[in-house]
Amino acid sequence: TILDIIRGDPDLTIFKTIVEDLGDKLDVYGSRAAAGLLVLQDENDGEGSGSTIFAPTDAAMANKDFQEIARCLRRGDSRCQDAWLSLVLSHICETEYSPEFLENAKEVPTVAGSQILLARLRRDASKKAKLLQNPSQ
Repeated sequence: TILDIIRGDPDLTIFKTIVEDLGDKLDVYGSRAAAGLLVLQDENDGEGSGSTIFAPTDAAMANKDFQEIARCLRRGDSRCQDAWLSLVLSHICETEYSPEFLENAKEVPTVAGSQILLARLRRDASKKAKLLQNPSQ
């Protein structure tokens, strides 16, 4: 399952922790969290009935906004629970997209009802790749 992949990836430990927190507290997070977890736990039957996850890496989640949400959660603020849930759901697409489709698509819908702007992701990735090639810039 996608959840197994997330659990096994050493670069997704923060995202894994958030997803596991949702699973451990379904009574708090509710049916939207349960629906998102079902997508992550779905076993693709090989007939294109999968999903696509844009899981943020630990490096991506190390910014101040994510850290503030984490501090807020530790304080027990329910507004932060909504932010965590929205964060996870805004990275899950209920449709399995091929790499070829994603290369050309402008955006894809998430289970949260938002859109992932693929052109922006490609642009950001390109900038990061250039920085890695020329670290002096």
